[in-house]
Amino acid sequence: MGILGVGEPMMYAVTLPLGRPFVTACLGSGLGGILAVIFHLGAVSQGVSGLFGMLIMVPGTQFQFVIAMLGAYVGGFILTWFLGVDEGRIDATYG
Repeated sequence: MGILGVGEPMMYAVTLPLGRPFVTACLGSGLGGILAVIFHLGAVSQGVSGLFGMLIMVPGTQFQFVIAMLGAYVGGFILTWFLGVDEGRIDATYG
C-alpha cells in the first residue's frame, strides 16, 4: 500500500498503536526528506505519493525521486530492524 502512495492505513492502524515502529518509520521518512533536499526535488503540482508520485515530479528528476523514496523505505526498515518491536505490545494490541 505504501509503495502506491496510500500510507495512512498502515500509519494509523499498524505503526501508531505499537509506538516504536511509528517513530522509526518517521525517522526513515526523514531520511527520504534529506535525500529529496540533496537532489533538489520539486513537483509541478500537488498529488499522490509513492510510485505514482513520479508523475508529478519535475521532468528529469524521476530517478532521484525513486532513490529518495527507496531511501525512506530502507531507512525505516533498518531502524525498525535494529531497534526492534515490543512483541508483548503486538499481542496485546492485535492478539
